Amino acid sequence: MSKFSISEFNEFLRARNASKPCEACGTDNWELFEHPTGELGIPIHNWAGEWNSFPSHVPVIGMVCANCGNIRLHAKRFVEKFFEDQQGRGDGNGR
Repeated sequence: MSKFSISEFNEFLRARNASKPCEACGTDNWELFEHPTGELGIPIHNWAGEWNSFPSHVPVIGMVCANCGNIRLHAKRFVEKFFEDQQGRGDGNGR
């Protein structure tokens, strides 16, 4: 699973009690941050401050506040695991 709709991502956030207003401006109007390659990630450095060759990043899903532009990142594997668990329980959401 690589892409999520805003409604699917909101389902994950509500289930994890993480659906909160923007900590910068207080509004609750989020958009998913899309990257042209379809993958966002946080670069990983080793203890010596050098770039690691593998893995080179932690995949994330980005949200951007539609009011002020504040960015929030969530580790993609937690969202994927949530929907895998839901599917395993046969919740009928089609994921």
